[in-house]
Amino acid sequence: MIVVMEEGASEALVQQVIDRMVEMEFTVHRSTGLVHTVLGGVGPEERIDPQEFEVMEGVKEAHRIMSPYKLASRHFRPGGTVVRVRDVEIGGEEMVLMAGPCSVESKEQIRRCAEVVAEAGGKVIRGGAFKPRSSPYSFQGLGEEGLQMMREAADAHGLLVISEVMDSSQIPLMMRYSDLLQVGARNMQNFNLLRELSKIRKPILLKRGIAATIEELLLSAEYVLSGGNYEVILCERGIRTFESYTRNTMDLSAIPVVHKLSHLPIVADPSHGTGRRDQVIPMARAAVAAGADGLLVEMHPDPDHALSDGAQSLRPEQLIELSRQLQMIAPAVGRKMQPADIMESVAIVGVGLIGGSFGLALREAGFAGPIVGVSSERSIAEGVARGAIDRGVTLEEAAATSSLLYLAQPISKILEVIPKLGGAGSGTLITDAGSTKGMIAERARESKLAAQFLGGHPMAGKESRGQERRKQDYSEAELTS
Repeated sequence: MIVVMEEGASEALVQQVIDRMVEMEFTVHRSTGLVHTVLGGVGPEERIDPQEFEVMEGVKEAHRIMSPYKLASRHFRPGGTVVRVRDVEIGGEEMVLMAGPCSVESKEQIRRCAEVVAEAGGKVIRGGAFKPRSSPYSFQGLGEEGLQMMREAADAHGLLVISEVMDSSQIPLMMRYSDLLQVGARNMQNFNLLRELSKIRKPILLKRGIAATIEELLLSAEYVLSGGNYEVILCERGIRTFESYTRNTMDLSAIPVVHKLSHLPIVADPSHGTGRRDQVIPMARAAVAAGADGLLVEMHPDPDHALSDGAQSLRPEQLIELSRQLQMIAPAVGRKMQPADIMESVAIVGVGLIGGSFGLALREAGFAGPIVGVSSERSIAEGVARGAIDRGVTLEEAAATSSLLYLAQPISKILEVIPKLGGAGSGTLITDAGSTKGMIAERARESKLAAQFLGGHPMAGKESRGQERRKQDYSEAELTS
């Protein structure tokens, strides 16, 4: 039964209703919304009489809930639940991207994954430390060592951690390292595990079983909610049907159905939903369009050599591309999404005072991608020694492989270089440090580049040459003049 209190009902009136429900042997769950306090009562069916509560002072309305899931029902929290973990909200306006490998394999692998997830605008890194595998001979995970690696990688990039808990005995260990605990499809109806998870105060991501109905998924969520843990996120990860082309059948209709029946947020896992890398991005796009509150996607730096589920894991560049596509889809359905970092790799043409300073500033700001340079042998050697660039390349290689091309040369040189940048693709941004823009912008238009050109702000300062003349080498008078 659901009892909705009137707007502004005093705490004394709320407690009066709670006391009456307890007298009638109901277990009471309280939900305080922006306007109304809602009391959910679970108790003997023969004692449920909404009229008895409707006449009590401070009560707006009372309803008998016939569905078997009481607390997971939309009636319990009509406005919906937003699960908050630090600065991340799941179920709010922003669509949250969670990504990472199926299993943690090494420190270098999970470190690279964290870099890519952060670069893609993701908020949560996923990864298995204990892996439930169909074969007892398959890789079973690194255990606590894997959790430690994932925690360190996540903290280095400001990410949350989600990992799967397989057994009640693992809960204390998982609590130390994970911000969210995942219950896999195999354990959706492991009711002993769900009861234990209901006692903790960390968000639970509950995956739908491979042959579970939506009602069965909500009833499993009810186990966690009934114990007092209201931080539950549902996950549609595909169900088993007669279709054999994909690993599972991604049931996208479950997303709007769950939103209608329940207040709980729901995310989609297109990696397990299809089992095929080439199908993950299309189904991820469709899931966001269908109203998913987030995505749980598998990504691996080298999926062809992954120890588990490599065939369904995106490559790093595919995750970045997915993020860019979702930034166009999310606003169309009233959602926001953290933008991807457009700078995956940087090429500096002209590694001198300005170009070298730009490379060093990128490193100081935490940019972890490759920075290459196009310049004289002497400037390249000095740039590498100072850490401004990683290596020297040809202009053709810089144009073909970099997402940002920075032209740090005199205007006459910039005008010569622009027509030679035809190898740069539509995903590349070209900018410059020239002091005037008229001739440079005109040359960019004449060259009809596929890349995007955005004129940079004119650079000004003391006339001097060389990377050694960095900001800290100038006097206070020179900097303010």
